[in-house]
Amino acid sequence: MTAYTAGYAPSVPERGPYPEALSAQERRYSVLFSVFPNLLVSVAPNVTLYLLVQPVDADHVAIKWGLTGTIADPQHPDVIRYRELCEAFNFEDRAQLEGVQKGLKSRHYHGGPLAPSDFEGTVWDFHQYIAGRVLR
Repeated sequence: MTAYTAGYAPSVPERGPYPEALSAQERRYSVLFSVFPNLLVSVAPNVTLYLLVQPVDADHVAIKWGLTGTIADPQHPDVIRYRELCEAFNFEDRAQLEGVQKGLKSRHYHGGPLAPSDFEGTVWDFHQYIAGRVLR
């Protein structure tokens, strides 16, 4: 398992409603964690998002995802807006990851880090997890 916190830039609008007990500071960050090998969870002040990534074959994965939050009605406008936001960033991530996968097959690809080590530590943590399983 690995985890990190992500603060929101001042330009990011608040997305409440929030539980009343949260401070103004607590409303401005999320906790993200991975349970290896395939569960990703983001716990934000107003909603929890999960993604379950299941390999299908060497080039494909199936992803199940869902939300839970402080609003019980799935048709509430705030719930719909947040679901649409999640669909948008998941679509953006998918496009980026599909591009990376194509690039890895290129004859011009030479192995190297995916990102700087301080960019997204969970990527490094996952690589260490896989290496520990493969190199036994």
